[in-house]
Amino acid sequence: MADILGWAIPAGHTVSEEDAIPPREPKLYTLSGFVRKIKLSDDDCDLHLELAASGDTGERRVIVEVPAKQHALQNVVAGMFNLSDSVHSHTFNGPKAKRVTVTGYAFIDLSHQCAAFPQAGCNHGGERVQTLWEIHPVFAVRWAD
Repeated sequence: MADILGWAIPAGHTVSEEDAIPPREPKLYTLSGFVRKIKLSDDDCDLHLELAASGDTGERRVIVEVPAKQHALQNVVAGMFNLSDSVHSHTFNGPKAKRVTVTGYAFIDLSHQCAAFPQAGCNHGGERVQTLWEIHPVFAVRWAD
């Protein structure tokens, strides 16, 4: 978790979002953390999970995304957390913040980059999300050991 939160945002990146940014984006990563928030995105129906290193309220977070195309995996996550179809955002505090491990590609979401918060971005998850780097798309989610 600390590694991803410390990754620098590449300066002057102008390549389209379809082109990977070496050396990070072409690699698979496995990340373990406590799910603090889950939100179904209104714009693309991806399932956004905000992960923190602990269940503590003040911890910095990283976004991981399960794409809409991975509907079966979204259902697995919904089942893990007993999510209702009618509620699009869930917050988990203290012991309700369950630890999971995800595997997917690194992705920098530059669409949220802004001058006010160059590392964390604007309108990029909750206020505790502290990096534009994400794990997206996520291919696997499991309860962490």
